Amino acid sequence: MLFSLLIYTIAGLARLSAAVIITPMITTILGFNAYEAIGISLVSDVLASAVSAYTYYKNKNIDIKNGIVMLVTTLIFTAIGSYLASLVPQKNIR
Repeated sequence: MLFSLLIYTIAGLARLSAAVIITPMITTILGFNAYEAIGISLVSDVLASAVSAYTYYKNKNIDIKNGIVMLVTTLIFTAIGSYLASLVPQKNIR
């Protein structure tokens, strides 16, 4: 338990892209399967991005009109990528 907490702390402090730090650490050291590790890293990235977006919005440094276009495009390609990833066997993801 303490070792797991240490790994989570190191991964959180790294704050590089979650795909680079969190996913390999969770799969290799803690033994999660690849899909769970990717999900955890994506949640980490989304939360960090949400805090950044809120800060930009609060300081009036965000363009909502262009942001909506990027949001829709991102959601479409995320759905396509998620579907394609679900077709790949887990052993090939590690």
